[in-house]
Amino acid sequence: CYNIVGYLSAADSAAGTATVILLRLPSGAVSGTIEALKCDRNITVRGGIFDYNYPSNTAGDALLTSHAINLGIVQNLKLLGVQAMDAQKYCFMTGAVRDFHYEDCGTQFNNSDLLKVFGPAVNGVIKNTWGSCGDDGVSVQTRVPSAFVNMDWTYGDCIGVHVDGTDINTSLAGVSICGFYPSQNEKMIGMKASRIGGYAAGGYGVKCFA
Repeated sequence: CYNIVGYLSAADSAAGTATVILLRLPSGAVSGTIEALKCDRNITVRGGIFDYNYPSNTAGDALLTSHAINLGIVQNLKLLGVQAMDAQKYCFMTGAVRDFHYEDCGTQFNNSDLLKVFGPAVNGVIKNTWGSCGDDGVSVQTRVPSAFVNMDWTYGDCIGVHVDGTDINTSLAGVSICGFYPSQNEKMIGMKASRIGGYAAGGYGVKCFA
């Protein structure tokens, strides 16, 4: 719960201290060195096609970070009417976001997830996502597994995220149109899914992956 995009309630530049409002009661004191960074605010991406047309855009572990859009450490992020093409991993990959709204985002086809949200992620709506993909359609995940350490984001709670409306076809068995990935150390609270439509080769409209 210490790994958040939070509100700074007080700061003393002379003493080098700051007070941040946490989202939930910690189970214990933080260990190690606390590091705080400024986050961007009020970013809106409206319309357009983002084409990851890299000359060597082929499958392989070296291109796991080849996303059409990669945005994070933002409070009040909006993606509206955006389309992605030729992404090698995720079409839209965001993390460390708070108060976010993604609507009418999609792709004709993508090899992996269409839209991925990594924790910490708080108070978000993902609405009317569309397209075809090889892996999960929309997925929300608290922690990045060790196999994906180069996905850029670390880990954090996912609180109050609502996936509302999909028209997504997935072509790989065992995946879902909408997936929630909890973990042992972080909290996943207040997840919602509604109007989930499309076709899932694995048979899962909404799935919580343990």
